[in-house]
Amino acid sequence: MWLLSTLFLGPLGLVAYWVSVRRPHHAEESTERVSAVQRALGSATWAASGNVLGGIGVLALLLYLQDIFGAYLVLQIAATFLVPFCAGWLIFAVSRWISRSKMGYERAYWRPAFVEVVSTCLVLVGVYPTVNILIGRWLSRWTVPFGFDLTYPPLWGALCLSAIAGTLVAYPFHVWMLRRGMIRWDTEAISEEIAVRELALYVKVALVVLSFAAMLGAIFLSMQIAQG
Repeated sequence: MWLLSTLFLGPLGLVAYWVSVRRPHHAEESTERVSAVQRALGSATWAASGNVLGGIGVLALLLYLQDIFGAYLVLQIAATFLVPFCAGWLIFAVSRWISRSKMGYERAYWRPAFVEVVSTCLVLVGVYPTVNILIGRWLSRWTVPFGFDLTYPPLWGALCLSAIAGTLVAYPFHVWMLRRGMIRWDTEAISEEIAVRELALYVKVALVVLSFAAMLGAIFLSMQIAQG
């Protein structure tokens, strides 16, 4: 996960690693947990990295299967959310599976489906507008000699910037969920039961609807800005 995060965020990924997994140096503080504010940076970085990988998949569909995905708006919207959501969830799940031999790992790192949905939408609020505006305003005008596809080097710079934007947008939500115990990320006291303050069902539904609406609104607004 950290290799993927550093690939997309570069030096900022290393900063996120240092801030979010840093442990106290004093022996008397060794049992204290790194604060939720610090750990949320790592959690949001992981989420954004996985979702951006899915966003690359969406971009590939639009570039190479334009006749199919360009003709059906509903299909575009479904792929816009589902591919990044599945990519982020799958990478996180695989990381837990790889480290299943480490005692307590599954309890130390955990994101429920509701959190994954809202987090993905918020990450995409930062990712898609960044890519749309950069492509529409600048990248599409300077494609020589490569041509515009996934081999176009500046596109990967735009994707890295979008990963940073997605991390920043999703970060406050991850802080909130960590403080409520609805996300576990690098929990030091894994043997200790963590109190989970659940949200009411209507609050969860409202958050999902609002975050999805924010994602669609950000996409369409950025498309207008890119074409303006």
